[in-house]
Amino acid sequence: MDSIPFVETQLHIAARAGHIQFVNEIMLLKSSFSWKFNPQGLRPVHLALQQGHIRIVLDLVKMDKELVRAKRRGGLILLHLASQLRDITLLAVFLEACPDSVKDFTVRSETALHLYERFEVFEFLFRWLKTKIDIDKLQTILNQRDVEGNTILHIATTRNDTKVNSCLYGFSVVAFVENRKCFTSITS
Repeated sequence: MDSIPFVETQLHIAARAGHIQFVNEIMLLKSSFSWKFNPQGLRPVHLALQQGHIRIVLDLVKMDKELVRAKRRGGLILLHLASQLRDITLLAVFLEACPDSVKDFTVRSETALHLYERFEVFEFLFRWLKTKIDIDKLQTILNQRDVEGNTILHIATTRNDTKVNSCLYGFSVVAFVENRKCFTSITS
């Protein structure tokens, strides 16, 4: 089974169904299954999260912290998915387990900040970044352009999200950045 690139393993089935003890047993016996893609491009940890089996997600991450960075179809990792789900508790757990995951991009070159759905999620990620990484890396993340050329500032401006704009105001974000639609974001 290890040589087959896309396969539905027993771990995929157990994670989707929410069978915690079976998931833990398989992880002890055959942890390589946690990195296998099923035919839909999902790993067991992604299936568990998709089905709302948070305890399984947490157990899997506890057994292998690098699963936080395990990409699924679209290049999404657990941190990106937690941002989309608006789950600050999961964001905190994933960042504690694997701080480097904050630097990971989707196939659309989006960071977890690009994918925020609520101000509280952006605020949590922004505060975490400001306290945990140096200013140059923070500016690199804030100025990251997605495939359409959008930075975090473009996204916030498009959403008319004045709270995010206020967070970024006065922070060294590139002053004039034009995306592919020739929309320019301005901040100081």
